[in-house]
Amino acid sequence: MEFVTRQLITFGREQLAAGADVITVSDPGGTGEIMGPGMFREYAIVYLNRLIHGLRQVRTDVDVIVHICGKMHTVYDSLAEVDADAFSFDAVVNLRKAIACLPGKAIMGNTSTYAIEFSTPDNVARLTKGCIRSGADIIAPACGMGNNSPLANTRALLRTVLQEYSIDNNK
Repeated sequence: MEFVTRQLITFGREQLAAGADVITVSDPGGTGEIMGPGMFREYAIVYLNRLIHGLRQVRTDVDVIVHICGKMHTVYDSLAEVDADAFSFDAVVNLRKAIACLPGKAIMGNTSTYAIEFSTPDNVARLTKGCIRSGADIIAPACGMGNNSPLANTRALLRTVLQEYSIDNNK
């Protein structure tokens, strides 16, 4: 873990030197349902914070988003200790619960990437409205989008956000 964390800090610092303002850390295996609360606290929290602090030694103004896949309800108390600016969650996470358990943290997500790739624009719009109504601070796909995601579905997500927030897309 030490070696990997050092390498991630080096990579992140290079991104910052190249002009990045936001760093997103994706941890698909660090989910609470895989690790359990004890191992999550012992490993995920410790090394995520080492990574974040290592980046902020170079730039204190860098914003860090941490994305963790899977169910997180068993580790919200530990997750609150991660010094990230925002948390991005998988579609299986109840955003209302996450928001309630992580006060003061921006919550990002979590329109299903499966739906974006395999569903219809109407269903993507419905799911996106659910994220908005749940109180997400940043509306985004739940995880990495599939290469075959139809443009119409991606546009449905964006169009829904613009409509729900009454943003004029012509400006």
